Amino acid sequence: MPDTLQRLRDSLYDALLEPADWVGALNALRTALEGDAFHHLTLRKDDRQVLSSLSNVEVPPAKLREYDEHMIHLDPRATLSLQIPLGEILLDHEHLSMSEIHRYPVYAEFLVPLGLRHTMDIPLQDHGHSREVLAILRPHDHRPFGPAQRLL
Repeated sequence: MPDTLQRLRDSLYDALLEPADWVGALNALRTALEGDAFHHLTLRKDDRQVLSSLSNVEVPPAKLREYDEHMIHLDPRATLSLQIPLGEILLDHEHLSMSEIHRYPVYAEFLVPLGLRHTMDIPLQDHGHSREVLAILRPHDHRPFGPAQRLL
């Protein structure tokens, strides 16, 4: 694990200096967390409008636009991600019951059809009126994120 942490830290730090490497660094983190997809977005706090959005190739662009324009307003994780402190880790199953998860359209109509389900959200930066959040997503048939991923 120490070698993995060092490589991830170096990759993310280098990507800050070379923005073209950011997707590669996020993919390395996604892989280390055993995720299938990542979604890095900036949300305006007052109306949850998506100001910028970046995802790996696992999410089709049309579905990503659907989320950014419509589903974000129905996503309980967005509200939670705007409220928790920077660097905190939000695991959906720790904040939402299974019945709530099945009720929210973002899961039933968006994530599950994409083959995704379990999410880890991490607020990265707060710019006053907006907040950057990184979401790592796991396939529907995988187990939720747990202590090992939280530690990483």
